[in-house]
Amino acid sequence: MNLNYANAWVGKGLALGSQSKHDEALSAFNKAIEIDSKLAEAWKGKGAALCGQGKYDDGLQAFDKVIEIKPQDANVWIGKGFALKSLGRQ
Repeated sequence: MNLNYANAWVGKGLALGSQSKHDEALSAFNKAIEIDSKLAEAWKGKGAALCGQGKYDDGLQAFDKVIEIKPQDANVWIGKGFALKSLGRQ
């Protein structure tokens, strides 16, 4: 496992996501997850990208994975709340 390589994919995904290129961002986050399946930032980015595509249920699954790995990450709880609200499940 090369964590620097995985983090590079996360960085690419974040950059693409900031440009609303959610499909490309999702691909980058998935590559990071292939390298390190316990990389919380990759899962968090994947959740955000999926929500950006309107796939809130899938986004929730990704956010739940982050919570398993890093439950103290407040930002993931915010993301999960946004997805739940978008699904009308506040």
